[in-house]
Amino acid sequence: MALRKRQRDDDPRRDYDGLLLTPSPNGKDCKGNGSHKGIEIRCDECNFFLECFPEYESPRNSPQ
Repeated sequence: MALRKRQRDDDPRRDYDGLLLTPSPNGKDCKGNGSHKGIEIRCDECNFFLECFPEYESPRNSPQ
């Protein structure tokens, strides 16, 4: 039996591998932060990047 690959759209908090991404200050509570054995850092691909690292928001992308 073939397993259905999880789609990113099923749950916006899960990445392409189904890993639950948890926005938190500086990503400290997220399994995708690169500090967990066997899991690469995923911050650069994460939809919640600016929730974890708001200091990186560009002024030109901010609402006026």
